[in-house]
Amino acid sequence: MPLILVAGRPCTGKTTIATQIKQHYESEGIFEEVILINEEGLSLSKTTSYSTANHEKALRGALKSGMEHALVKPNRLVILDALNYIKGYRYEIYCTTRTARTPHSVVWVTATEDEAKSRNTQRREEGGNSYEDAILQDLWKRFEAPNDANRWDNPLFKVKNTAAEHAPTSPTEAAPPSTDIAVETVIQPKSLKSSWKPKKKKTTDGSDAAAEATTPDAAPSSSSAAAASSSASTADDASSASRNTLSISGTKVTDGDDLSQFVELATVFPALTDYLLHANLPLPNSSTVAAAHAQADLLYELDRTSQRITQMIMAHQADALEGTPLKFTDYDRVLTLNRLISPGELQRYRSQFVKVHSQHPPTTSVAVGVSFIEFLGLHL
Repeated sequence: MPLILVAGRPCTGKTTIATQIKQHYESEGIFEEVILINEEGLSLSKTTSYSTANHEKALRGALKSGMEHALVKPNRLVILDALNYIKGYRYEIYCTTRTARTPHSVVWVTATEDEAKSRNTQRREEGGNSYEDAILQDLWKRFEAPNDANRWDNPLFKVKNTAAEHAPTSPTEAAPPSTDIAVETVIQPKSLKSSWKPKKKKTTDGSDAAAEATTPDAAPSSSSAAAASSSASTADDASSASRNTLSISGTKVTDGDDLSQFVELATVFPALTDYLLHANLPLPNSSTVAAAHAQADLLYELDRTSQRITQMIMAHQADALEGTPLKFTDYDRVLTLNRLISPGELQRYRSQFVKVHSQHPPTTSVAVGVSFIEFLGLHL
């Protein structure tokens, strides 16, 4: 019952990729059944489900509930196809699979923003399940990219959707570059600067003077002029790019995903299949493991058995001499008392024993008696 969580920005082809994954594993026959869970399967509208925060919360709850019901079936592959753009929600899914002790992987699907808008427009014209333009733009910006450094996003498979039917037919039909921005964690590059610096020259009176940056002593050669022109052009491009990006605490805000890091789905299948079949089962979190409950009358047995042993000790002291061993045939134990124990002292030890073992009592009445006799042997 492994889980494949498909995540990505809206209209990037996640359902297409999820369907191809489903068809691939159905044809391979590795699993008895491949279950695909998405908005379409739950008859939910993308226009209304993402219109308000409450509707979106209900959508996530329905998807998670369907996934939990599917995970209980053995030897099934579950594919959760949705935006899954919230990092905290992906962590909830990870905790659910960890409790179920099943492998979990993330497939991140991406495309350009122009392709996403084209797909959404085509779906709307065909009467399909589409987003409103404002909702599409808002969801595109709010996407929290998966990071394989997080255990809930690991292993991470980056896939690009190259469906030709949604691509622009000619460069003139392509939409202009978007000026909208989206957050993506990357390494902040160094600023582009020219390596050429003005040199200082000596004047006739012996004082130093900085040479003008734009007028060297000797006229530069044609190659030097071309290099200087190229450096200036590069600096202008970098300055223009810096105006379209925003850096906050090491986070670079860009207008989309880096497509160079994404590969075709066919190249992902070998590694994905190997992980699903040979991954170690995750250990459940101790906070989610149901505590083993003792029998309903075990506390009663704890009190009754300790009281019975106390009475046997009092009767033995009344009839035998000090130092005479006391045999407990029911518990296969022997207790030797080298002094006279008062009833009050025995009751105090019994109260301590009951208090200590009330949280984790022994499983049977015989084990209770054995534990109490050994407890008295250590303290008397």
